[in-house]
Amino acid sequence: MLRKESEIKWTSIAMQSFERIKKVVAEALVLARPKFSKYFIIFYFASKHTVAGVLLQKNDDNLKHPIAFYKKTLRDAPLRYNILEKKVYALVQAVKEFMIYILHSHTNAFVPSNMVKDILTQPDLEGKRGKWIAVLLEYDLEIRPTKLVKGQGLAKLMTQ
Repeated sequence: MLRKESEIKWTSIAMQSFERIKKVVAEALVLARPKFSKYFIIFYFASKHTVAGVLLQKNDDNLKHPIAFYKKTLRDAPLRYNILEKKVYALVQAVKEFMIYILHSHTNAFVPSNMVKDILTQPDLEGKRGKWIAVLLEYDLEIRPTKLVKGQGLAKLMTQ
């Protein structure tokens, strides 16, 4: 599945297995305890109907370890946003969801494209974008564009 030309066959058996794995991961004590002296990492994903995110932190071996996950099904107005707006909305929701962890810590938020970063840095103090920017300004947040990576791939899988 990690190669460019490989075909992904997502069958009902694969989906059931994935749901069991998600349940085990969420219930087992595999989530790391946060260390507030270190920075956090947020990856998120937005699909047509769902947004999801994962909060990570590097452990003592310099490996990224999950601290928390979230998933939300879109309803009402966010369901009608275009895909770029959904991506920004997903970041804002991830930040709100992980607030108890990141409120007083530096956080790197990896966005899927430069366009998302551009939306958040353009001066627009009105409407939903202004509200989103106001929420994000409350945190020590560094927004960095990236290509698909492990954390974002996991968040993407959670939206399916």
